[in-house]
Amino acid sequence: MSSFPLSGESFRTRRRLKPRETFALHGYLNFGSLTFNMILTVSLTRGKGKDGIIKMTDKKTNMDGLQVLADFLNTYDKRVRFEGDPGRESLNRPEDLADWLLARSLLGAHEKVDEEELGLAIAMRNLMRRTLYGSREAGGDPGAPDELNELLRRFSFSIALEEADAALIPNETGGRAALARLALLLFEARRAGNWHRLRVCSAEDCQWAFADRSRPGTGRWCTMKACGNRSKNKTYRERGARSH
Repeated sequence: MSSFPLSGESFRTRRRLKPRETFALHGYLNFGSLTFNMILTVSLTRGKGKDGIIKMTDKKTNMDGLQVLADFLNTYDKRVRFEGDPGRESLNRPEDLADWLLARSLLGAHEKVDEEELGLAIAMRNLMRRTLYGSREAGGDPGAPDELNELLRRFSFSIALEEADAALIPNETGGRAALARLALLLFEARRAGNWHRLRVCSAEDCQWAFADRSRPGTGRWCTMKACGNRSKNKTYRERGARSH
């Protein structure tokens, strides 16, 4: 099995590839603090030159994919409703995860999710949130990306090459395939440079994840009408109290 880095745009092999040839390789893709380690099965359907260069089309991740990631993070709702509120967990049973995945077309209608896959999903969700915190806050969790990378190594993918494009397809079944598709949304967000648009509300009593659709992608609040105005009013009152 060959092993070499993939840039996220292309990779090169010294072998002269034949049409429809299938071979295995180990690759890793670096995007900022995350490295996606993958065992890839490549099926070449059309040659890309004598030196075997294969390129992946650089499509921008659409906001729907980012919204799915935000929804996934919000399956643990951290909004504070009363003093000492620990938050609300939506993924209590494998059936809960199956329903969530099915509603977002990540799981087939007749596919099931087991307890192990539920645990994998919760670990993946928690590490994603910790990675978001660590990338945006001083004193965040610098070890979270490495732990997330370790978890992502559990998934295996194939590259499907088409006329002018390429896709990563999970080599998994059932709940693991659904979670691998979710991981691919994360992969696409990093590859397309849209990861920064996956935000967590700055209000300490909210922390709701959202896909930031603003032009700069630097929003602080899940909604300006609620958390944004509430924070501004609080700041105004505190300044007024200090002035007296």
